Amino acid sequence: MKLQDIEDYRDLEKVDSRHFFDVFVPSEGSGMQDLHEGLHVLKGKGVFSWGCADELKELHEKYGLGMLVLDLGNVSWIDSPGLGAIMRAHLRSSRSRKSLRLCNLSNDVEVALTLSNAWTMMRRFDTLKDALVAEQEPRKGLFF
Repeated sequence: MKLQDIEDYRDLEKVDSRHFFDVFVPSEGSGMQDLHEGLHVLKGKGVFSWGCADELKELHEKYGLGMLVLDLGNVSWIDSPGLGAIMRAHLRSSRSRKSLRLCNLSNDVEVALTLSNAWTMMRRFDTLKDALVAEQEPRKGLFF
């Protein structure tokens, strides 16, 4: 599979569904396994508040073995605890030398990341495809 051939969720299959996230992995035979070993996409949904923190931590521990992409396009609202959950997931990924990427940010999530200055620490992409095809940048420290 060529990087330019990737389309959003066509080559992914859902393997888990929770209250705040659906979990996707590359479909058998899609060729995406060759692009990013251990790739998991967590597609957020609803309002990110207190409850999403535990769920995101649990899913990150279960599926954060390789590159983890958080698709936040269906997140309608995020508050401080929800933002904190994303920040902790980012820190866990950085500490274990793994990649966490954000994509499809809704306007409310974009505003929350901007106001908190969290956007300076995380890699953000317009689409899932952009997040998957972007080159891995060398890490400069705990946050990158």
